Amino acid sequence: MSILYCSFAFKIVRNICLILILSYFLGILFYIFTDVIADLYHEKEKEPDDHHLMIGFYHAYFKPSDSLSQRVIILCYFSFTSLTTVGFGDFVPRSDFERIFMAVVILGGVSMFSYIVGNFIQAVN
Repeated sequence: MSILYCSFAFKIVRNICLILILSYFLGILFYIFTDVIADLYHEKEKEPDDHHLMIGFYHAYFKPSDSLSQRVIILCYFSFTSLTTVGFGDFVPRSDFERIFMAVVILGGVSMFSYIVGNFIQAVN
């Protein structure tokens, strides 16, 4: 009986670690994406006839004084709430490029979480 409990506990810990790792890497990927988009837009903004300012996720939620660990926590939280389709709305994609990127991530997240929930159900049975 103890072997079954250990197996059950191992499967649950494995699934939780998978969720956390997935949230971390998607958050970092989104950070890189928004940083590149922000750099490209601000290069274009230097042209004299372009007067509108697009504030993306990078500039809206990160202050220059934020440490890397603070940014990682924000990104993991954002990617976790997006992947679980809860999306509390405190951190949201700000530009159209970011919205398209996150739509693709959410579609992948739904399938990944379906797989993980299937593993949880299989662990319980």
